[in-house]
Amino acid sequence: MHIHVGPVRYLHRDTLRHMLAQLDPTQFLRIHRGTVVNLSRVREVHPMFKGGAEVVLQDGTRLDLSRRFRAGARAVLGLL
Repeated sequence: MHIHVGPVRYLHRDTLRHMLAQLDPTQFLRIHRGTVVNLSRVREVHPMFKGGAEVVLQDGTRLDLSRRFRAGARAVLGLL
C-alpha cells in the first residue's frame, strides 16, 4: 500500500484492513475500496450522481467517495 503524506509517498507492506484496525476511527475514514483519508485534511464534499460524492482535500486533491462507503461517511462528513 502507498501512504501519501503531503507530496511524499511511502510504500508500506501491509494490508489496508490491518492498517485500518490500527488507525483512530475518529480521525480517519475509508471513502473508497482502496482510499482512506485523514478527516482533518478534508476541505469539502460535493455530492455526485448515483449516490457517490467527491471529497476535496486541503491541498486540492479530489477523491471519489463511493456509494458503498457513503453511508458510513454520512454523519462524519455531514452529507444528506
